[in-house]
Amino acid sequence: MWHDERGTTAVEFAIVAPVFIALLIGTFALCIALFLVGSLHYAVAITLVRACHPRSPMLPQPAVP
Repeated sequence: MWHDERGTTAVEFAIVAPVFIALLIGTFALCIALFLVGSLHYAVAITLVRACHPRSPMLPQPAVP
């Protein structure tokens, strides 16, 4: 009895490729999510610093007579 090994590579690729592609897309999505969280954190921090500053244009200024 002889063993026909034609197509073995295609079968192995069909098994491994979806897992690899899922890991690749998941890693990319995680990187984007972490970037967005960092950007949002930075934007909120800068906004709070500017809003709490006494001469901030975001706060209403007292009327000068």
